[in-house]
Amino acid sequence: MKTGPMVALEMVCKIYRGPSPVRALWDVCLSVAEGEFCLVEGPSGSGKSTLLAVAGGLERPTAGTVRLGGREIQSAPRAELLAVRRSLVGFVFQDAKLFDVLSAEENVALALELRGVPRRKALEKSRALLAELGLSDRLRYRPSRLSGGERQRVSLARALVADPRVVLADEPTANLDSETGRQVVRLLQRLAAERAVTVLMVSHDLRLADCADRLITLVDGSVERTTVREAVA
Repeated sequence: MKTGPMVALEMVCKIYRGPSPVRALWDVCLSVAEGEFCLVEGPSGSGKSTLLAVAGGLERPTAGTVRLGGREIQSAPRAELLAVRRSLVGFVFQDAKLFDVLSAEENVALALELRGVPRRKALEKSRALLAELGLSDRLRYRPSRLSGGERQRVSLARALVADPRVVLADEPTANLDSETGRQVVRLLQRLAAERAVTVLMVSHDLRLADCADRLITLVDGSVERTTVREAVA
């Protein structure tokens, strides 16, 4: 059963200072419930990636309140912020951000090892999840030997392997063929529906809108409109 918000932004602004200041986010109010799949779309430069970074505590807002799992994080000390992210959030980045010196299975297992899981158990879980994403024959390949789509699937596996309560995904299907992209989105849907994982995903592909509970359109750093899928109660 869906309950209160896992991700909440209240009057959030993000301004990048400099000779020509950039207003990336302006008075953004957003609440994403436990188990909700929310898709954020908008033109390039509209602030979508900044929204994810602020929501996940990777960047601090210039103003406003950010809550993650009910805890205010906008001014939390660095160590506390890291602990909150590590316990709650799985990130999927546009450029995968894998370690070149590690194999696919090691990149995924590292997310568990950093949480104290023994290496053998971490690798076992890593292999199982990579197999579910169609990469059972790429377990020991390093990122340089993987295609862009394969690297993105490894990145997704790394985000999911620690069973996060929130997944923040920045264009997770951008480098995938249409069928693999649909598989990835179906996996995220299943996590939201069956495990009450909160999914906040950025995408330019509006064909994915039917997969989400809610579509948020961001323009010039502000929420222009919100569309709730009719099939969702």
